[in-house]
Amino acid sequence: MIIIESGIKAIGFMKRGTVYLLALILILSSAYEIYTVYMADSTDEWGFLGETYSAVIKIIMAEFILFDPKKSLPRAVGFYAMSIGLSRVINAITTLSQRSAFSLAVGLVLLFMGGNLIYSSYQYMKDTVRGRNGMLYSTCVLALMQAIMLVFYYQTYKMTGSVEGFDLIPSAIMLIQYIVLLLMLDTEDVRYSTLLEKTSTRVESVTSSNMILKGFVLKRDDALVIKHLFDDRSTWQPISDGGPVEAEKRIRLVEGRMQSNMILQKWQGSDRIYVTVVNDDDGTILLGNRFSVTSVVPDAEDDNEFSNLRLFNDKKMLMQMAVEAFDPNAPKEVAA
Repeated sequence: MIIIESGIKAIGFMKRGTVYLLALILILSSAYEIYTVYMADSTDEWGFLGETYSAVIKIIMAEFILFDPKKSLPRAVGFYAMSIGLSRVINAITTLSQRSAFSLAVGLVLLFMGGNLIYSSYQYMKDTVRGRNGMLYSTCVLALMQAIMLVFYYQTYKMTGSVEGFDLIPSAIMLIQYIVLLLMLDTEDVRYSTLLEKTSTRVESVTSSNMILKGFVLKRDDALVIKHLFDDRSTWQPISDGGPVEAEKRIRLVEGRMQSNMILQKWQGSDRIYVTVVNDDDGTILLGNRFSVTSVVPDAEDDNEFSNLRLFNDKKMLMQMAVEAFDPNAPKEVAA
């Protein structure tokens, strides 16, 4: 129990640290923008205003992230994406003012993708699936365009020795901000944070707890526990709470994003093993599937060679589970 609580606290600390990291990235990038503005040629009025407004917006969004009472990672990602979208729209206006065919094309793409990023981040923070998808598409396009421009201007610089009106460092910093956003959008907290995704995950988890699992692979260490249900229970936890359970072992079942728990129990005065599949970590049996097992039949007797297990109740097969391939270099599980 102490280990579980410590793990939960560590995960919470890491998520809070990621929230602060996003705010720090916005603050550092805005500080660099302000520095470049006051070190650049002051005759570029559009560039001066654009970089200044962009820096101010990032600082404001960083404050929203820092002073969010929940310190929620999905909300922090939403504010982070909105700040980048606003920055790109301002940059697009600055680019369009240069009145060249290339600047017009780049400016229009920046304007559209930046606007979509703003709208998508707003929709995301309103708890809709469309928000994350929109942020993902816009950020991918912006990152790809930024990378192409970096390569193009870098090659031009190598051949000519200079590229008028282009600074490599701000472009690289912008690309890093895109990459950070893409990484955040691919985290589990962000992918499954909307109400619809939470509901779908919950329904799938309940479904997996009430039917024979198909298409999932059991870890070999867990498979060995099940294979030796009746001859080796050295890793099981003894239970002495006055109830019918003599010993217990819990195994986490994972198939994609669906997760459930298999609780193996040896009851006092019974040769059967009672198995309960539930979708709650604490083992609450509100919606679950309980059955008793009288025998386990592997497809091979060697602990390193069997690839599936069949669980039987008398002569009726209850469940068949595939087992991951044996890895001789895998670390051995230490009994608690």
